[in-house]
Amino acid sequence: MKRILIICFAFLAGISAITAQAELDTRQNRRGGDPAEREAKMLERLSEALNLTDGQVADIQAFQATNKINRKAEMEAAEGREEKRAVVKKYGQLFDQQLNGVLTPEQQTKYAEIKANRKEKRGERGGRKARCGESSGS
Repeated sequence: MKRILIICFAFLAGISAITAQAELDTRQNRRGGDPAEREAKMLERLSEALNLTDGQVADIQAFQATNKINRKAEMEAAEGREEKRAVVKKYGQLFDQQLNGVLTPEQQTKYAEIKANRKEKRGERGGRKARCGESSGS
């Protein structure tokens, strides 16, 4: 009887571990995969859209790496959702400033168009969805 209970417990523990891993994989896929992969894809898309030079790509990678370290430290120190949102917004604006520092005027114009189109598409989708317990403002 003890063996059957031990086997059942081991089976349930194994199923739980597999389910937890599957859920983690699903969450990563929903967000676009591994953060490093998302970062690389974003840089690749920017490079293609703006015809970046190798030097510009290297500069962007350098400040992205620095920002990532600093942002992570600030996110860990931030308490609450609003503080974390402020950190994300701060580093988004910093990225834009740094990016505009390495782009040519023509590339800056193109980047502004890309951002405007992205913002417009977000508006069409209705922006951020309310989560459980949050009011949608209606």
